[in-house]
Amino acid sequence: MIRVITLLLIVTCSEAYSQPYYYYFKYNPTYDVPGYGGDIYRFNLADNSNELFATNIGRVTGIVFANSDQTKILVQERSSLLVMDVSTKQMSEVLYPIDEVTNVIGSPQIGRYYLFIDSADEEYEKTMVISNTTMQPIDSINYGGENIFLSRDGKYLYQFIPDSTGIFFSRFVLSNKQSQPSTRCGSLGPFPTDVLFSDAKNGLALVNYENNTKYDFSGLEYILCDIDRNVTFAPLNFPWRSEAYLSSDGKYAIIEQVNYDTTRTSGEYHTGIVYVFDASTGELAQRLSLPPGGKILVFDNYPQTFYYYNDSTNQSVPITATTVMPLENLLDTLISLKHQAVTNSWLINKPQHEKDEDDDNADDGIVERLDRRLDKAKDALTKNDSLKARLELELFVKEVEHLYHQNKEEGERHGVQVLTSEGYALLKYNAEYLIDRLPEKKGEKKHEH
Repeated sequence: MIRVITLLLIVTCSEAYSQPYYYYFKYNPTYDVPGYGGDIYRFNLADNSNELFATNIGRVTGIVFANSDQTKILVQERSSLLVMDVSTKQMSEVLYPIDEVTNVIGSPQIGRYYLFIDSADEEYEKTMVISNTTMQPIDSINYGGENIFLSRDGKYLYQFIPDSTGIFFSRFVLSNKQSQPSTRCGSLGPFPTDVLFSDAKNGLALVNYENNTKYDFSGLEYILCDIDRNVTFAPLNFPWRSEAYLSSDGKYAIIEQVNYDTTRTSGEYHTGIVYVFDASTGELAQRLSLPPGGKILVFDNYPQTFYYYNDSTNQSVPITATTVMPLENLLDTLISLKHQAVTNSWLINKPQHEKDEDDDNADDGIVERLDRRLDKAKDALTKNDSLKARLELELFVKEVEHLYHQNKEEGERHGVQVLTSEGYALLKYNAEYLIDRLPEKKGEKKHEH
């Protein structure tokens, strides 16, 4: 069996000098010691081309990244950190011995890379400072761990501190190597659960927490923190198990719905259902249905683009974060989600036996009534009557809430719910995202970009 280790290329240079490359290592069983030697491949995420980049590298065990003009890359090979010249593919040793490089972040302002290193016995965590021109070590810092990132000006290292009373970060001053106590960012909190870390870029951090004690993700909220300015922004609700990223400029929150599948070794299953929000306002920009099983890759030198890469098929989908979906497309997405809920048995059709606001046929099925609401909303949008579309969608949400809450107790008794929690979240929150972009009264404009 061939074992594959995927390795992310981290780039901080301009587009003139780079392509969005993704490097990965694959064991080659034909080498002298099967299972220990292998090759590095380079995949171009922009055009889906793949090449064998370097052969018989040894046993690559860790991260790969590039310097600012992408003329050199660093490779962790067992206990050594090696630098490779991209043009000649010659290697030389940078650090030895070394345990595990857990993360790399770059500071183009001062021409340095920070390599975060954990010891195998967990006795220490430290940071090695590498010149981005010579790619050689120039300093070391007795400061490390998880969830560390740079300030916008490159003068400080911030570290997120999990807590339930507020959102906290510690600060390390790079000029004098002094660690400062953790301080609160913004005034939010306390929270029912600990705040957790998702991603960070240039003094900005995306964190999450649950705003209720159900622990079922129904109250999951993400929030952007500007640690440099001690400011937090509007929370955005995302009621599903998920993973989240910041675009490289920190303007967008990219959140993928991640389901839990007990039949899989890892448990988690990447669905390819991706939402893109304005990170500071919480406004929905896009909802994407991508092939499942991929991963989201963000590059510093492509601030308006991210890539969805599937390593099993070697396929990449480039996505422009700044693209805002038209309202009609969002409504078509909601209609397809309703069909998905029926297909997955999250929504069961049966007669409703009661009148609705339009006094329509009381024996209409549940699905027919929901379809009618969505059809009326779509017809209203076609006629540029966004107020009517908003009204129909609000009635749609009201129907969904009624179905879920009124039938929940009966469904739990009989083992079959008309609308499951999965279907409820799928329909309610996607409809509310769309409603939020429609005006509340005539002449009002909402969420223009």
